[in-house]
Amino acid sequence: MTEECFHLKGNILTSIVIELNHYDPSSFVALLQEKIAKAPSFFSQSPVIMDVRGILDNLDPHKLKEMVTLCFDSGLQPIGFKGVSDPDMLSETGLAILSDDIVRDNPQSVSPQEKTESVESNQANDSANAATLPPPSMRPTKFIDQPVRSGQQIYAQNANLVILSNINKGAEVLADGDIHVYGALRGRALAGVKGDMNARIFCQHLEAELVSVAGIFQLSDNIPQKHQKQSVQILLQDENLIVKSL
Repeated sequence: MTEECFHLKGNILTSIVIELNHYDPSSFVALLQEKIAKAPSFFSQSPVIMDVRGILDNLDPHKLKEMVTLCFDSGLQPIGFKGVSDPDMLSETGLAILSDDIVRDNPQSVSPQEKTESVESNQANDSANAATLPPPSMRPTKFIDQPVRSGQQIYAQNANLVILSNINKGAEVLADGDIHVYGALRGRALAGVKGDMNARIFCQHLEAELVSVAGIFQLSDNIPQKHQKQSVQILLQDENLIVKSL
């Protein structure tokens, strides 16, 4: 039997989401360049999703194509849009329409009826998933006792993650629950990747390129200097990412 030339697999991709509040080409480029200048190695060739739900009233195919061009010119890699429902709007961009359910709902853009339907749907989904997903406080734990090398990605699905060695630059660890690092954290660590805002990151030696909880992230340049190379915990408070000494 001839071996199939490829297999299909699911994957978790760390991407940047640009949520637009309004759109002006010159302001867009200026802010984009400002953000990139703070962490050029992180943004270089990074996949980008553009969430345009905040500017739906002023959208047209020309603006969408222009956004894509400006991102490419800035060294980013746009992969899709959120908030676009008409495929014809993206015909000139070649990008995908991505589901809105990954990004938190904007309360100002949801009608009371839609909000009720969303709540009822979420409740039904929660009931269906309750039998298969362990509660956050009872998640199993995935242990890794080897260094996580540059370019390597480790994901603890529906579990906490414990790394007993170092996470090197260019490496990435993700968990639906908490992340504990007993060596140096020099790569990227993303906890609560399915939206658990109670997830935390603990590490003995913080030199991370990026840390994230429930999709809210900080780059190394934004982490206070007093916490660099120290033992810390990282958590959310009022939807802000907080770094605390251990």
